Amino acid sequence: MADRDPLWDEITLLQSSWLTIWQSFMRWFSWHFFIHLGVLGTLSMSTALLGQAQLIAWFMGVFATLGALAAAKYVGIR
Repeated sequence: MADRDPLWDEITLLQSSWLTIWQSFMRWFSWHFFIHLGVLGTLSMSTALLGQAQLIAWFMGVFATLGALAAAKYVGIR
């Protein structure tokens, strides 16, 4: 039996790790995105919360912007 190429094993490990990380991110993103949609939908349909909806949406926008800036800094985008 021929020896396995260590470079090929390393590439396979990196691919497997990347796919695992990507799947975890997509699971988190989907959950987070649909929770936001549910909250915004509830706020827009509820007459009792209509006065606070704009304030809550503003806070959600601020935190989304902070998250995008933190992600851009982590990736190295300036």
